Amino acid sequence: MRLLLTAVAAAAPPAAPVVRDLVLDLPEDATVAELAGALGGAAPLFLGADALDPAQLVRESAVRSGGVLGTGAAVPAVLAAPEGVVDVHVTSGPDAGRVHRLAPGTATVGSARGATVVVDDPDLAAVAVHLHVGPDGEVVVEPVGPPPPARPAPARRRPLPGPLVLPGPPA
Repeated sequence: MRLLLTAVAAAAPPAAPVVRDLVLDLPEDATVAELAGALGGAAPLFLGADALDPAQLVRESAVRSGGVLGTGAAVPAVLAAPEGVVDVHVTSGPDAGRVHRLAPGTATVGSARGATVVVDDPDLAAVAVHLHVGPDGEVVVEPVGPPPPARPAPARRRPLPGPLVLPGPPA
């Protein structure tokens, strides 16, 4: 199995912990102890604040690709994965690539600095939508106010291949 992990090695204060991003290839039947060995030692492993059982199979543990493992000590809270049940990914514009993890409850998306998900777009309302997130990860999107103005399509340098489809009356 291939795992992409972040390993955080404990350090005595005031030194900062040593953080390494790793790609590990382990056998399907690898144990947590073998994972610890692949990370360079037999120190106990932690997922967040929880110690992992060295005898447990990695595939049956809570370890997943993208996880943050502490070696020798729990992962400092500042480096732990954020809590939440859904992720909002910004896919275009100046904020493209940002990911916001949302917990159950109501979150706001907009250009206001006080929004839960701030999107740097001058055409976006201060509060554009409310996201109602359920404990099971269900999301209900509630638009706030009128929709943002539509932007015209950019001029094409060459025509697109194939037939042109125009909107028509409903059938």
